[in-house]
Amino acid sequence: MSSYKEDFLAYFSIGKSHLAGILFCCAVALLAFLLTRGTLFDGGMQILPAELFITNPVFVFLSKVGPIVFALIVCLFINVKCFKAGGSYAGKFILRLAIILMGARVTADVLMTASLPGVISILCVLAATIFFAMKFGKLLKKPWDACAVTGSGTGICGVSAALSVASVINAEQKYVHAVVGIISLLGLAGVFIIPLLAFGFDMTAAQAEVFIGGTLHEIGNVIPAAELCTALGGADVAALALAYKMIRVAMLVAAAAVFAYLVRK
Repeated sequence: MSSYKEDFLAYFSIGKSHLAGILFCCAVALLAFLLTRGTLFDGGMQILPAELFITNPVFVFLSKVGPIVFALIVCLFINVKCFKAGGSYAGKFILRLAIILMGARVTADVLMTASLPGVISILCVLAATIFFAMKFGKLLKKPWDACAVTGSGTGICGVSAALSVASVINAEQKYVHAVVGIISLLGLAGVFIIPLLAFGFDMTAAQAEVFIGGTLHEIGNVIPAAELCTALGGADVAALALAYKMIRVAMLVAAAAVFAYLVRK
């Protein structure tokens, strides 16, 4: 488990081996914006004609999908060795920076519009997820540390929570690796499944915000899922879905403190 200092220094450990992957990620991002928005970045110069996204069925579909989801789909089919190092760096560090900047858009005003029932639902689901992970794990005679990492990762904020709690309780690395892999896989599937469920059950915007923000593991999963939900015909739920997700992230400190107390006992 790396220390905070090692993690910070890793941001600057970019070599020639990373260059191809990082440039490829940038190219996919620019292509995604061009084919779904007609521009290379939000508010940029319109390169493709705007009417193309009204009259052409292919570009209409791409505009509904959105750049994040489109880029995600493209990269699912790319597995080239020379892109691996840079792609891993972009997914670990550049994505974190993007999420921080995106989180900065969730202002106090947005958080204040979150409904009290929604917040209570989020917290209840979070607590229930960790509780049942521990109980079912004990019933199935699974190791305590594996259950704790699974419950916290699933209930709070995915890989970040799993790694944070694992360091607090000194979990075995083999369990941490297994949980991180499963959470990453389920989170990726959830980007597509959760919006489809919200659309299929004809959820209101308020319900979809709580559903997306309260179920998906990673912040990086919430935004594309919210965009896909909007593309399917729903309202713009990205801001509040992210706000509900940030409430879950804030609970990581409390969960880590509880697990640390249990370990000391």
